[in-house]
Amino acid sequence: MNTKNLHKIIYPSFSIIVTLAYILLGAFFNLWHPAWLIFLAIPCYYMLVEFMDNRDWHVFPYPILCVLFFLIAGFAFNFWHPSWLIFLTIPCYYMMVEYFAHRDLNVLPVPIVCTILYLAAGFDYNLWHPGWLIFLVIPIYYIAVNVID
Repeated sequence: MNTKNLHKIIYPSFSIIVTLAYILLGAFFNLWHPAWLIFLAIPCYYMLVEFMDNRDWHVFPYPILCVLFFLIAGFAFNFWHPSWLIFLTIPCYYMMVEYFAHRDLNVLPVPIVCTILYLAAGFDYNLWHPGWLIFLVIPIYYIAVNVID
């Protein structure tokens, strides 16, 4: 059986396969709790197939990968606190995709990067007071970009 035929079989039935795997893992091995994470594979699979077919970075499952990273960091290493910052990278990802598609400097994620840096400096080094100055970069950046254009 070649890959094209296998793809025609798996693609429409992937959700059913994952659900059956969940039921089997829960019923035979009593792994109901960690096994629910395999349901994240459903949107990942369909988004990856769409991405591989069209090479469209907008459909890449980056948010789901962030959720997966967050859950693994939390459950396996108990890093719930610092790992939640990964969710701030989701808009950054889509802004970067938009930037590389259109080469427009106005869509770069400068406000989000400043927020991430501010929170990281505040939480990790307790630099809340001087750290807020990083937000001055945002208007300076957009003024400079609009002057250049």
